[in-house]
Amino acid sequence: MFAKSGPSLPPIVFVDRDGTLIKEYPYLSNPRQVRLLPGAAKAIRTLNQMAIPVALITNQSGIGRGLFTREQYELVHAELMRKLEEQGAVLAVHVCCPATESQDDQRRRKPSPKMFREAAARLGVEPRGSAFIGDQLRDVLPARHFGGTAWLVETGHTLPDRIPLWVRRVPTLLDAIRSLATDSLPTPGDRISALSNRSATSK
Repeated sequence: MFAKSGPSLPPIVFVDRDGTLIKEYPYLSNPRQVRLLPGAAKAIRTLNQMAIPVALITNQSGIGRGLFTREQYELVHAELMRKLEEQGAVLAVHVCCPATESQDDQRRRKPSPKMFREAAARLGVEPRGSAFIGDQLRDVLPARHFGGTAWLVETGHTLPDRIPLWVRRVPTLLDAIRSLATDSLPTPGDRISALSNRSATSK
């Protein structure tokens, strides 16, 4: 079980895979094609150092379409984990939905909150206030459901006029984590409040 590291830190950071963590290939099934995007491993390592669990949430309809198998997906994931671990970065959990939209009777595909809840349950963490990062709106829209924050990695998938004002736009995953880390630093007002509280309790 993971513990929240500070009052202003998200309990979990949910990240997308293709186009956010690794280079996007249509229906990726070959582990040899796994390419970490620049700064991706550093971003995950930074979260590890902050003791924030990272959950990978991904739609993989290629399985449901018969384009590759679940076993091939797992081989790709194993290669992703290997590449991250080479750079000192670790994902805490990953959840995949193999269904196409027409097959998704259980409504697990993003932007449904179900896979996010599943990941949180496996971590033993309450997901309220978590951070959501991805390159498509469906990756980050669940932030509204969980009262969290959203960062959209701009890769051209989503037209600017369709991005809600509450979604932050960043060039890369690493930029999102830098923003998250900066937001989590105590402000001067926080410090003054903490000192006042400490003074009051010591009297």
